[in-house]
This record gives sequence, C-alpha cells and structure tokens, in this order.
Amino acid sequence: MLQHRSLLAAAMLLAVCVPVALSTQLAQRAYTIEVRMTIEVKARGDVSEICMWTPYNRVYKEGWWSQHPYQQVDVLELRGPSGLVEPKLAALTREENLLLVLDASKLRSEEGEYRIEVKLLATIREFKQGIDPSLAEPISKIPERLRRRYCRADKYWQVESQELKELAMKLAPSDNTYQAVKAILNYCYKEIEYDSGVILRNETRGALETYRRGRGVCLDKADLFITLCRARGIPARLVIGIVCGKVGGLEIASAHAWCEAYIPPYGWVVADPTNGFFGSVTEAL
Repeated sequence: MLQHRSLLAAAMLLAVCVPVALSTQLAQRAYTIEVRMTIEVKARGDVSEICMWTPYNRVYKEGWWSQHPYQQVDVLELRGPSGLVEPKLAALTREENLLLVLDASKLRSEEGEYRIEVKLLATIREFKQGIDPSLAEPISKIPERLRRRYCRADKYWQVESQELKELAMKLAPSDNTYQAVKAILNYCYKEIEYDSGVILRNETRGALETYRRGRGVCLDKADLFITLCRARGIPARLVIGIVCGKVGGLEIASAHAWCEAYIPPYGWVVADPTNGFFGSVTEAL
C-alpha cells in the first residue's frame, strides 16, 4: 500500500463547488458538482515531486447495496503556472484512494512556491438509509476475508500495540458491531482535541502518538479510529476527499479525511471522527 503523507512544509487550499444538477429519487439523491481548487504549496529545499490525493470513483462492494456505484469523479483539468499538467503516476491504494504524482518543476511559480489549479466533475448518489443498531450483527459475523485486508497493521496504524488493543477493548466491550464502532467514534470525536497547528508543523503522527498526545487534525483522528476498530477486529478504512458546504452564501470545499467501518449486514458505513457523523449509509465527495 502506498503511504504518501505530507511531502511539503505547508499547503493552502481554496476551492469552489458549483452545483450542476440535482435530482431526488426515492431514498437517494444524486448530485453533479463541479469542483475547482487552487492549491498553493511552500517548501524548503529541492522538491522533485508533489503528491496529491484526489477523489475517486467508488462502488459499494459489500452489504445490502452491493455493486451500487455512489461516486464518479472525472479530473477535467490540472494546470500549473505554465499550462496544463499530466500526472507522472496515478496510484490506487488498498484503501481505494487515488494518489496523483506530479512533476514539481511544472508547478513552480517562484523559488520555494508551487501552484496547481484543479477542476473536477463529480456525481454523487447519496443514500438516506439509516442504520438500525438492533439489526447489526456481532463482530464474529464479519467475513474473514475482510478482516485479512482491513484489520492489518500499517505504518500509521499500530494495530499490534498492546496499549491500543487494551484501549479498544475498554471502549468497545460489546460484540454488537454498531455499538462497538459508535463507542470508538465517540472517543475519537470527543476526547481527541482538534489541533490545526499540526498542519503548519507538517506533522503526521499516526494512531499511537495521536492517542498519547490527545490531539490532532482530521487525518490523525482517522488514523486512531481505524487502528482502534482494527484492533477490535472490525474492518475500517481511510477515505481521502473533499467536503462541500456554504460559508457566507458561497459554496466552498475543503480537503478532509474520514473513515468507513464495516457493520454487517449493512456493509461499509461512514464514520467521521472529526465531525462526529456516523450511522447512515451515505457517502460524500
């Protein structure tokens, strides 16, 4: 699995979401959104490549909505200071996030500064189906093939840490998968303080350090949530993308990291330990 985290000293993101179409049909809504982003990066020393997470096509592969596509993303344009840019490499991680590797020399605007303009077109099918906790099956019912793939340890997910194993069991003693995931989410949401200074310090902490320090940004909270779920035997994975909203009447977007946890028989369920969102089969760009 590729693990490209922060390569540069600081990054600023300005984005605008332009709704193109909206339709409502039974229990789901479909959006088509054009997302325009301008990313400016400042870095020290020689930089040969810049890696950029990009929203990607996603399809439900498990649970009640198996094989239902819920997100389609087309990269319409990547533009540097001197014109259009083509990625050197596009890599899909085990978590099904898309990483674009770009030639930094084509993005340099001046010494130590880089700039890229991104235009995406995304269609999102959003479910409004809630999760009934009483229907959630026990952790023991989770397929072993999913455990093998989504309960393993990683550089930032110290699943074998005895400290985190004990915390996971303390937080989530219930064998009900829904209750266990909810307890872990509540801990990461309420007990881990959001610390925006991590971005400016260009730090990537991972689960264990985030737990010990008790603070972090969205990626740190996601790392801890994923690790605690996996330590408890519950498949969990990282989602890298963009969240859209309104500020002062203007549609804006921001880069964000959140999670999905596997809850049988429903399948993958969104869990956002930064904002506390949980418990509905619904997806966002």
